[in-house]
Amino acid sequence: MVTMKGFTLRLADLRKRVDVFEIKIQKERLPQYLAAGNTFMGKYLINKAVSYNQIYKLNLLRHSSVFNEPTQDHQSEADFSEKEVKTDGPLTASRLNYLTLYNTHYAYRVRTSCPFENNATYIFDFFIAHDTDSKLSDFNLFTNLWRETLLLSKIQDDRLQPVISYGQLPDGIIFREICEVSGCTLEEYIQSNRERIPPYT
Repeated sequence: MVTMKGFTLRLADLRKRVDVFEIKIQKERLPQYLAAGNTFMGKYLINKAVSYNQIYKLNLLRHSSVFNEPTQDHQSEADFSEKEVKTDGPLTASRLNYLTLYNTHYAYRVRTSCPFENNATYIFDFFIAHDTDSKLSDFNLFTNLWRETLLLSKIQDDRLQPVISYGQLPDGIIFREICEVSGCTLEEYIQSNRERIPPYT
């Protein structure tokens, strides 16, 4: 026999599980057909996908490729984990980035190989920015990503990540074929060059 108290506790536990599942659904946006083992555009075999959430948290952009395994020291030094990014306290740039876009898992980098070209490696970025999530619409992310894509495809500069080709999938996902470059975030650059940057007046 189930008491009212027991029923209430079970119901509360069920609600909690549903809430966790809903959050997971909202975060993991990469569709199954772009998961490892599938073929993209009938030509590229998908080997591995990593979200920009992880790229940012582990500071993988410092490497020549984000698919290189970070060392333990490097990982612990640059890890912006949810434990470190607290919901209270001062609003730092890192915390603001994490709480706005980086924790939505809307952008992914994918490494592929082409069986028709001796398994040559091709790198793509995918942006799932077309859904109804208010976080994405508040930033006009879909429109701004298209503008950025078109600009990057026209600009040739060693300091920028070149966009070789681009397009949009039927379900609205924007994709870019890119060449990986290593670098740092704007925040890191400012911190490391603080003495050379004139004060704002």
